[in-house]
Amino acid sequence: MATRKKKTDTAEISVVKGSHLTVTYNNGYPEKLEWDWDALVSEVRNACLKAESNIPATTDLETMKPNVKAKAATRQKKAKA
Repeated sequence: MATRKKKTDTAEISVVKGSHLTVTYNNGYPEKLEWDWDALVSEVRNACLKAESNIPATTDLETMKPNVKAKAATRQKKAKA
């Protein structure tokens, strides 16, 4: 007669740590999420500041890509009318 192998109750716990989130896995399933709010807020602020600093201050049509140039020219014509 065939017998079944006994299951062992060994819990495999692993921890994956990111820049602002730590995930604890138990037997391959996520069990606990821990946020580092200070790091997350700092990263978002830095991204916003970088994005705001790259906004062009002028709308020089000569340096724009063709599609953007056409849209900007159309907007200027509508604004004048």
